[in-house]
Amino acid sequence: MKVVSGQTPEVLETLATLYGSIVEAGIHKAPSIKVAEMAKAIENAQRDLNIGYINEIAMLCGKIGIASKDVLDAAGTKWNFLRFTPGLVGGHCIGVDPYYLVEKAKEYGMDTHIITAGRAVNEGMAHFVAKQVQDAIGTSEKRILVLGLTFKEDVPDTRNSKSGDVIRTLEKEAHTVLVQDPYMSSAIIERNGWKPGTLEEGPYDAIVLLVPHKEYLALGTEGLLGATKNGGLIFDLKSVLDGKAITKVGRKYLAL
Repeated sequence: MKVVSGQTPEVLETLATLYGSIVEAGIHKAPSIKVAEMAKAIENAQRDLNIGYINEIAMLCGKIGIASKDVLDAAGTKWNFLRFTPGLVGGHCIGVDPYYLVEKAKEYGMDTHIITAGRAVNEGMAHFVAKQVQDAIGTSEKRILVLGLTFKEDVPDTRNSKSGDVIRTLEKEAHTVLVQDPYMSSAIIERNGWKPGTLEEGPYDAIVLLVPHKEYLALGTEGLLGATKNGGLIFDLKSVLDGKAITKVGRKYLAL
């Protein structure tokens, strides 16, 4: 459903008619522009908070020694459980709109503890992911291929993508980090300051699957195994690969 509003009743009706001819899900007429803007901001902030909560749970699962995906699968059997996937939060909405709410609250002398806490968790995830990879492969220089540079699956949009933060952190540890993304040419990857690479240039000490584009899902677990050294690491951010199949053939497997 599309939320619309306008400065005057006439403008509101014009917008409702325009979007109503396009949006099949229907139109919701907000009573004011402020209400419409607030609704959009809290919608994105709520998603940010939900992901932040699951990210924190995923980190706790790692400490305990259980797979977060197994926990979420079990919890998902309850009808009222909201299923979110742990991962990096980027883009131009979810990771941005919470700050609008935080700043607006400050104008009224209000602290936004929950919103700020969720942001802190999600902003720290790139460093956490890089540390997970680093701890698994050791401190000596390694050759790493990062798969996925965009902020989410199956789009060419890199706005506020956190993949770059992961890459930069790994590069600071003197690793050679190559990057591949089916939605970005080698020239564009270089223009963004990264080194382009391919699976065919393997085997690598580690493959870090950050954005599971449909092209990577089509390759499957087998498609990544051949590009990884024996004893090497496959880091599967969103748990889309077969971890048991990976460890069975002498590779390390990690997921968030």
